[in-house]
Amino acid sequence: METKITIVYDNCLNERGLKTGWGFSALIEINHTSPILFDTGDDGVALLYNMEQLGIAPERIGTIVISHAHGDHTGIGAILDAASSHGKIYGIIGGLHSFRDFSRLDVLSLICPCHCTQYKDELERRFSEQVVECGAGLELVLS
Repeated sequence: METKITIVYDNCLNERGLKTGWGFSALIEINHTSPILFDTGDDGVALLYNMEQLGIAPERIGTIVISHAHGDHTGIGAILDAASSHGKIYGIIGGLHSFRDFSRLDVLSLICPCHCTQYKDELERRFSEQVVECGAGLELVLS
């Protein structure tokens, strides 16, 4: 099984012509599965630019993982918009801190608010069918 990890966004530059900024994003590709975008950096426009330069089509992304909702990990608005314009985004997993734009989550099948999510109770009330309680030892199998 081959796994390929491409750093899409970072504050350091490895390849000329790409944009840098605070934060991090990596595309994880494993044979015969949809790619996983791990974090999105703090600038969604720069993220999409780098994806285009690297030949990464947002519509190919099957899963977006946000490790936590600090500004340097969540240029998520632009990538959610771009990815969802080409198909359904399944879910979001991560520490959502003070994230409150709940309408952005209406179409998701899975919401797994982890550490430091300030509005867990509200998420659980609003999305009772989609919310899965996060914690060490949780295994999610997506098909």
